[in-house]
Amino acid sequence: MKKGVLTTYYIDNVPYSSYILGDCMTRISNAVRERGLGESIDSGLTDVTPLTDYSSLSDEELNNRLPEVLHALCYISFIALNSKKASVAQVLGDHGLIHEIAHILSNVESCNKKSLGETRDLIKAVQLKAVGLYEPV
Repeated sequence: MKKGVLTTYYIDNVPYSSYILGDCMTRISNAVRERGLGESIDSGLTDVTPLTDYSSLSDEELNNRLPEVLHALCYISFIALNSKKASVAQVLGDHGLIHEIAHILSNVESCNKKSLGETRDLIKAVQLKAVGLYEPV
């Protein structure tokens, strides 16, 4: 558990829950603006369980949990892109994170796949760009 706040943002009038790690409400408020989702802060400082660090999964775990990993990485990438910390190329480009996960899932021999170690490096890089999800603000 880490300290942070719970937040809500809306897309097409549908509420989504999130969190921002940190222990300073001023920095957390700045992160809300930086993330650009129109989030509201729904709690004071509280214990927050961060998302799984997908970059630390073993090869076997990564392969066995690929659908879950892809789903989480879409959200993580959304936060990183919306905060303008990650580039579209870094996430969706030919050598981007989501593109590489798609290569693994497709299991097509002609795909130019990165090693799982290289894919974990991409995961870590994007996770760290997702403001407030893995590192406190």
